[in-house]
Amino acid sequence: RKFGGKERYKRFEEELKSIKESKLYDISAYLTEAYGNVDEEGKLIKLPTTFTKIDLTNLKNKKLKAYLEKRCITQDIIDRYNIGYTQWDGEEKDMRSRIVIPSYDEFGILNYWVSRDFTGYEKRIKYKNCKADKKEIIFHENLLNFNGDIVLVEGALDCIYYNNAVSMLGKHLLKDSELYRKLYTKANANIIICLDSDTKIEETKRIYNILNVGRLRGKIKYIELDKCKDFGEIYEMYGKKGIINAIKSAKKFDEIDLLV
Repeated sequence: RKFGGKERYKRFEEELKSIKESKLYDISAYLTEAYGNVDEEGKLIKLPTTFTKIDLTNLKNKKLKAYLEKRCITQDIIDRYNIGYTQWDGEEKDMRSRIVIPSYDEFGILNYWVSRDFTGYEKRIKYKNCKADKKEIIFHENLLNFNGDIVLVEGALDCIYYNNAVSMLGKHLLKDSELYRKLYTKANANIIICLDSDTKIEETKRIYNILNVGRLRGKIKYIELDKCKDFGEIYEMYGKKGIINAIKSAKKFDEIDLLV
């Protein structure tokens, strides 16, 4: 009554709502420009030009659809990891027709991305990734819970099947990497190592040894793959139950095994 009644208040609410829905109100856009992560050349890390978030209900690309079905990648996984793909227009030739998995730092700002060819052409390079230094980033750090059991895997596609898996973006965990530093200082539960079946057991032992010290001693385990080539294939073959059983099967090395 004092300031113009319900009609004026209603107009005020509508105006406020339109401001909040405006892109100008989205602070993340300004944070990315002002505080975004940079690659090895000092350039701001951005997703490929034609990156498009995957929507399975409207997906018309048959090869991509077949690849997603083969890898058991469902819409809930796509939404959680903001998985997309590159199209034909506006991209350099070797970046076309790739599935793209972005990674975000602890503040939710893009810090890396991995792309994989889904066409199956033998002459194409299978992976093309962001040019940032892998040692300086933690893949999907924004989703990592340091208070829960963490599974260490090799590939970016392996880590999407378990909510608290983190990709090393390769076969090796190094002491001078950001991932090692954060695991050692922040991890409060078990760390489970699951490397691909074609990786020698000596590498699993090496990672086990460098982690199994100080505050992490006694919290390190490993999964020995038998029928599956990697962590992702466990899900493809046996689903969520297979992942749970694999984690339950994680064990520790005997001291004598680490010495041999």
